[in-house]
Amino acid sequence: NTVTLYNDVPGSDVKFTPYTQGTPIVRADYNQLMRAIQNLIKNGLQAHDDDREAVVEVSVKPVPKGYLITVSDRGNGIPEEMRSRIFQPNFTTKSTGMGLGLAMVKNIVQNINGNIWFETETGIGTSFFIELPGEGHSEDAGNTHL
Repeated sequence: NTVTLYNDVPGSDVKFTPYTQGTPIVRADYNQLMRAIQNLIKNGLQAHDDDREAVVEVSVKPVPKGYLITVSDRGNGIPEEMRSRIFQPNFTTKSTGMGLGLAMVKNIVQNINGNIWFETETGIGTSFFIELPGEGHSEDAGNTHL
């Protein structure tokens, strides 16, 4: 659902590779988790130079005790001197905004007992990884379908 919000954004391409081995279910607040993923997609789209199409790829894959959501861009990467502060409140690499986005994302992920980290290469792009504990494939109330 989150990826479809970006289908009509000019100059951008957000691709989604779903988990195909059933329905991945995690115990999380749907709106909070979608807000976190939206923030990562938006950051990925903004990480591109204006002279090329912004491409962000989102995928869901199984890991031993849950699922791994990956949001990757082909942007400029995060400069080395900024990497250690990327999840801190009030830190931003942009000229606008308050720098609360990635701090909020980390807080959401940690509140659902997940982990978040990133890998980046200057001039190549950045991938954010969210690992969430899974609840199997049953239909439990209060669970979020990825």
